[in-house]
Amino acid sequence: MVMKILLFFLLMGCGLLGFSQQSQHLTVMTHDHLTVTTNREGLNKFARWAQFPKKGLPIRKVLMHVTLGCPDSIPCAHWDYLDHITLLRSGGMQGKNCQLELGRLITPYGSQFKRGWHFTWTTDVTDFKQELRDSVLVEYAHSGWEPQNVGWSLTILFEIFAGRSVIETDSIHRLWQGSFLYGDSAKSIEERLGPMYFESKTSKSSFRLRIQQTGHGMDSPGNCSEFCPRWRKLLLDGKSFDQKNIWKECGDNPLYPQGGTWVYDRGGWCPGDLPPADCYDIIVGKGNHRLDLTMQPYKATGSPQAAENIAAYLMAYKGPFAKNDVALESILVPN
Repeated sequence: MVMKILLFFLLMGCGLLGFSQQSQHLTVMTHDHLTVTTNREGLNKFARWAQFPKKGLPIRKVLMHVTLGCPDSIPCAHWDYLDHITLLRSGGMQGKNCQLELGRLITPYGSQFKRGWHFTWTTDVTDFKQELRDSVLVEYAHSGWEPQNVGWSLTILFEIFAGRSVIETDSIHRLWQGSFLYGDSAKSIEERLGPMYFESKTSKSSFRLRIQQTGHGMDSPGNCSEFCPRWRKLLLDGKSFDQKNIWKECGDNPLYPQGGTWVYDRGGWCPGDLPPADCYDIIVGKGNHRLDLTMQPYKATGSPQAAENIAAYLMAYKGPFAKNDVALESILVPN
């Protein structure tokens, strides 16, 4: 027997991975085969309450599974629209107002899909586990202007693994969240975003920067931001620690075939895609610190249409409670 064991050390990857064989496995469904359509305003919101574990239960890992299918009563929708999945409130009606984006789904070109078709995407949302407690309100916001005689059947299922984590989220701070014009000669995107400041109260504090970013709209001269590759640079206290090309190849999309232009590469996303977040683990000393997000210089001719849709959060950690975080992630043979 050949086995592959993946060792995950402290703060590797996006989300805290691994669970013991004795850990409790729970599932929570917020949206159960809900028929989702557009409306005349261009944004149709579907918010649902669900009961998550109590605060006393230690949680090690949380996965969010999002399934779209063709509804029983109407055909599948046709176009690639940007949809946001947001944790609105935690702890009941009088609980905490969160407004945290758990993930974003770009709907596929569905004109070729028939009744009975469905597809599931999975993303790690462990970073938000402290808010996924008790009674939680989760919203699926579907954009677009298609007629209401087409749509999607939506299911959102959270898979929760109980157990003590090597490190715990202490607090979550919203940084940049929204749609920001890119290429506007009157005001740069950096001015619209602005620097963000945070404080470390100890000589060695651990934080995680989590960013979802996709580009949308088309203008001249570069067809930004949907069809133009461009870089994003992140700086901590004035020093660059990451530069990424915001671009994604769509020809290897696991959801295929689709109708339309699904094979064309795009600005950080593809049709029929749940893009993973970019995660950066940061260790800083005591005092105040500054984060900056800058984009490759670009100026649109005429009225700017390009927009960078960003949801960025800073997670402050407490711990670690162990030296290593080790997990058996997969067995390749036998399958």
